[in-house]
Parts: sequence; structure tokens; C-alpha cells
Amino acid sequence: MDDKMYRIKIKGEDLVVELAGDHKFVKKAFKEIRRILDKNLRVPRSLADKKIAKRRKKPGRKKKPGPKPKRKVKPKKIPRKDRVEMKGMTLEEIFKLKAPKRENQRVLLLGYYMNKVERNREFRAMDLPPLYKKLKIKIPKNLSYFLRKMSEDGKGLLAHGRKQGRYKITKKGIDFIYNKIPDAK
Repeated sequence: MDDKMYRIKIKGEDLVVELAGDHKFVKKAFKEIRRILDKNLRVPRSLADKKIAKRRKKPGRKKKPGPKPKRKVKPKKIPRKDRVEMKGMTLEEIFKLKAPKRENQRVLLLGYYMNKVERNREFRAMDLPPLYKKLKIKIPKNLSYFLRKMSEDGKGLLAHGRKQGRYKITKKGIDFIYNKIPDAK
């Protein structure tokens, strides 16, 4: 067995602490005393300890050199002059102009109508069923699902409002309406 005695003596301005015992005990007691002293005396850590802590926070292996990632080609933007402004249109006129095919496109157009035409700062899922009835379109069972999906970080077509459950359309959502939803012909 390992019968070696380990000793540590810590001296401060008005404090002396001595530890003696086997390696495991001394190491554990030293860490505990240091934690208590740092907490009570608010002694700043030494620069060496800070550097060691920073090194530990960067786990993982280094990347090997390889081929550079390919650059994505940005899609060309349609100039705003070609756009038909929908701000002065009624809800029926907007749906005739755009003729959305998917439910998420319908919800996005309704959100646009609420924000830009009716001038509501934010809207909720509860605000959309009367608009569906006005258009005589079947109301989906879970409108909040579509609102949540379009407000996720990847899409960002809608943004969360000031209160929970409220949404507003983003610039990206407006561009999506004009560029991605084709006009009816």
C-alpha cells in the first residue's frame, strides 16, 4: 500500500492552514478549502488558472485542411417596380391575384393582410378564422402549427410578437409572397 504522507501548508496574511494525510484526502481537502476561501475572500483567480480553464472549454479535434466549401449562388431579386402593390386591395382581390395553392401560403397571405392592409401590428391564430369564412375556404384544424412553422429560425417568414402567441410578418415573408407565390393567370 501507499503509506506516504502528503502535507500542504497554506499561509495568508492572517491565516495558516495545514493539511496532512494520504494523497486523495489532501487533494480533496485542498480543493474544498480553496473553494471556500475564494468564495469568502473573493480572491481573484491567478492568470495561470484562468488560462487553464479557457483551454479546457475548447474540446474537440482540430480540423484537417480540405477543399474549400462551394459558394452558393444568390438568386436574383425581382425589382420592386414589377410588383403589384397589394396594400390597397381587399382580401378577395389579394387571393384572386396570388391564388395560393398550399395552406402555408394562404396563412402567410392572411398574415400579410392583417399586418399591412388592416394595419394590425400583430395577429393571433384566433384572428384568422373569420378571414377564412369571409373567403369561404375551409379552415385548417391547427392554424397555430402553420404560424409556428413559418416563424422558425430557418424560415423566418413570420416573427414572434410582443406577447406569446402573436405574430407579425417579416420582410422575408413579404419577399416570399411577391417572389415565390406566383400570380394567377
